[in-house]
Amino acid sequence: MLKYIIFLLISFNIINAQSYKDILKQISSNNRDIKAYKEYLNSVYLESKTNSLPFNPKIEYSYLSGSGSDIGNKQELVISQPFDFPSVYFLKSDIANLQYSTNEFRLKEFQKEIIRTAQNLFNKYIFFSKKADEFSKRYELAENILKTVQTKFDKGDVAVLELNKAKSNLSLAKSRLNLVLIEIKTVQSELDNLNGGQPLQINNTDYWNIEIPSNFDSLFIKLKESDNYYIALENEKKLYDKKLSLAKTGWLPYFDIGYRQETENAIALKGVRLQMSIPIFENTNKVPMAESELSSIDLRIQSYSTKFYIDKKRLLDKSGQLKKSIEEQKGLVDFNQLDLNKKSYELGHISLTQFYIDNTVYYDIIDSILEMEYEYQQAISDLMIEINQNN
Repeated sequence: MLKYIIFLLISFNIINAQSYKDILKQISSNNRDIKAYKEYLNSVYLESKTNSLPFNPKIEYSYLSGSGSDIGNKQELVISQPFDFPSVYFLKSDIANLQYSTNEFRLKEFQKEIIRTAQNLFNKYIFFSKKADEFSKRYELAENILKTVQTKFDKGDVAVLELNKAKSNLSLAKSRLNLVLIEIKTVQSELDNLNGGQPLQINNTDYWNIEIPSNFDSLFIKLKESDNYYIALENEKKLYDKKLSLAKTGWLPYFDIGYRQETENAIALKGVRLQMSIPIFENTNKVPMAESELSSIDLRIQSYSTKFYIDKKRLLDKSGQLKKSIEEQKGLVDFNQLDLNKKSYELGHISLTQFYIDNTVYYDIIDSILEMEYEYQQAISDLMIEINQNN
């Protein structure tokens, strides 16, 4: 009966249950942090777009009244439009467009980190679900053994110490099972929180099968081409290159052209007004600063590329070693061992202590296999996350 209860717990909301990709896609759409970051990046883009527009036109009006021996009033009207050197606006427009594309890749990279967290939680959910299934079997076995020991105790074949040992084993099995079920509920809550607080319907009992190419160099090329952070850095380099070009235009003058009208003692004067800046001081440090930023992004690209290669190679080697260890451990275990041990104890061939010792060896191997499968899945999920995100 307990087995079916556990199945319902770890398969909650089986109707309309979602696949692995469906879950990640839904989290990517509903996650509140992604939405907040998207709004922030949009504000950055709008700011760059605003900076690419001309200055606001100016209107000035003055009225001066006469007094004493002065006759009449004086009025002055000035309408003007300041603007940069024309080529500056082309550069600012390019910067705004590059800012937009860079932000798009930054957003995808941010989404990738949320997906990475979701992947890890999903793998943890499967891991604890597998442990719950395994621990439920151990609980049922402990129940059956207690019944057998109780029968022997009632007949006077075993002492109370052996009965208490069986009761203690059942209690420990129940405690381990309950702790795992708590972990499942906690992971479910964390996934729901990632999904913007909306409940997710999960009915997955196996890890996602991910195909890994055997040749690392070809795999690395695909991973790098799909890596949004690297693409964002390359795009950012173009952005800083444009900013350097813009800084160099700071030595060009900007203008202010308009119309001026002045009226005094019924005499009206009007005509064109023209001003031009003389850039001497304001741009002194802007070009060196832009050059420094461009050099910095070059170094960041080189550093990231090296680290990216090392991390991916480590994950591939780690996953390969874990897969080999899993196969070796599975080759060491006899999955009929528990039934054989139970029959041996019931027939009196082994003591209860020996039964528990033999089972512990078996359980240790099974637990290590579950741990390694979880670690293996975490490794290949991190290894392939760039490609999986874009598929």
